[in-house]
Amino acid sequence: MAFNETDIRLKFAALADTHVTEEPDGRTNGILHRAYDTLKNLAGGKLDCVTVSGDLTQGGLPGQLEMFKAIYSEHFDAAETPLIYCSGNHDNYYHTVGNAPPPKFEERMRDVMGPAHFAHDLCPDAPELCRHAVVNGVHFICMNAADYLLPALPYTPEVMAWFEQELEAAAKADPGMPIFVFSHMSISNTVCGSDFNTGVCFNLTWHHQQLRPILRKYPQSIYLSGHTHYSFHGDNAIMQDGFTAINCAPISYQVTDYGFWDCKGGITAIPDDAEDHPCGLLIEVDGSGAVRITRYDFGVDAVVRQPWLIPSPSDPDLLKPYSRDRRNIAIPDFPVKDLQANFEPVGEGVGHLKLTFSAAESESQIYFYDVEVVKDRVPVAWRKYLTDYYRFADGADCAKTMEIDFGEVVMGGTMWVTVTPFDIWRNPGVSQQLALLIDPADPFAKYFIKT
Repeated sequence: MAFNETDIRLKFAALADTHVTEEPDGRTNGILHRAYDTLKNLAGGKLDCVTVSGDLTQGGLPGQLEMFKAIYSEHFDAAETPLIYCSGNHDNYYHTVGNAPPPKFEERMRDVMGPAHFAHDLCPDAPELCRHAVVNGVHFICMNAADYLLPALPYTPEVMAWFEQELEAAAKADPGMPIFVFSHMSISNTVCGSDFNTGVCFNLTWHHQQLRPILRKYPQSIYLSGHTHYSFHGDNAIMQDGFTAINCAPISYQVTDYGFWDCKGGITAIPDDAEDHPCGLLIEVDGSGAVRITRYDFGVDAVVRQPWLIPSPSDPDLLKPYSRDRRNIAIPDFPVKDLQANFEPVGEGVGHLKLTFSAAESESQIYFYDVEVVKDRVPVAWRKYLTDYYRFADGADCAKTMEIDFGEVVMGGTMWVTVTPFDIWRNPGVSQQLALLIDPADPFAKYFIKT
């Protein structure tokens, strides 16, 4: 699969969940300054446009829109580098407050940013102010959801009809070029986060199926979403299933599966270092329509893993490199090794359990470790521990030894500890088990049986 370095038609930055606030020195605002500079430099000094897959602002407040424009204008000239975006749920919070809500975010943002950003648009009066822009001959379609609350569907019938019409027109205009589609929510059962539920906000729509039938008619479509705030460091951040889906990792803060441990406050979906790895994409299109996507972690200031390469729409292998079948062919030969346990007494019949073991290794990254503790054939605890796969640009830098502070457990009898690794596709590897035989006369004297 080749990308022509000498014939690049388009270079653009793709971001999501920037969550700009009104404070000039706000945390996300500072990161956005850094992201714009970094991606522009990575592109060789010029970007043809910048895209944001929703949640441009923290709450859609007027001062936040003005701040977004001020930050953007400091780095780009709208006539040379227009902003192309869809809205997110956070952007419309301000609109939904009060008995006489102000105009929607999309209307106010258009006025704030100014006409130069919309000079490439083909449909100035699209329903819900969705957008269809063309930059350097490449089509960009942005979908704005009208509702984020269950059980309503995100997109109105008018938007759905418009989307199918515009996607068909883009495909006819240049069948040899990719079509970039942006919306805040992911398509269910595609990329990481597309089966996400936080454990809170149960009535909020995190992903949907509404656009899938239309996207599958046009395999050159590349759909970029945000909203769930998942990392893109894993192989599951890109998926091809009739079209290409990509998870845009957030500028603001990271989220992961609900129920992981080693997180803020115990069981949650927000890792302790959720704000340490803001990310963005540099996307390039060559003259044949092939696409190169470079991931960048602004927290560690480095390119993440290897670029993704999507073949030209004229290539019969267009949908093969990142097929969903990748998750079904993983070889479960990644074992946990050298499992050891340590107890420290903290009270009568109670010990503090700590585990160490050699980290499992898989080409698709280890996502979490399942730890099960059974005492006298009765389950004591069952937990999932998130790994550090998202903390390093190069997966080879991940920890070689895992240390888990399991906390307090009741002593006495026979205790079995089982640790199982799971890769990024949630495929299980090879478990290791440890039997802790406790001496009743001395609860903290023990010996191990490894199986």
